[in-house]
Amino acid sequence: MDFPFVDKEDCILWLNIGDVDLFEKVLFPAGCRIQESGHDGSDGRYSLQRACCAAAALIFGSQLYEAIDTSRLRTWERETAGLTDTTDCITIEVHATHEPRYGTLRLRLEFLRGVRIAQRLFAIPNASHI
Repeated sequence: MDFPFVDKEDCILWLNIGDVDLFEKVLFPAGCRIQESGHDGSDGRYSLQRACCAAAALIFGSQLYEAIDTSRLRTWERETAGLTDTTDCITIEVHATHEPRYGTLRLRLEFLRGVRIAQRLFAIPNASHI
């Protein structure tokens, strides 16, 4: 997880995921923007962008989606770019050279909510006994 230097920025949660097919079908409907990461596409990697907000809310649950929805980028997307149904706060870099295709899920989270999520993700059970 990448944390910003100041609390006025978003933090990034990176998650490696196995088979990306379900994520791609549900989060990135037909017509989503796909960018090849290599100039000629020969490295088999590409990024899925413009995730569907309604699907993200269902997949990630209320706490994680709230952290996404209150991020600075998401606020800018709504207020400035007029994006209400899709977001670039959720992207997947797909590694398509292997079957099944795997990828890295990138979630952009509001700082304080992101810190709380990280604390829960990386908490050591029964830490008082160490």
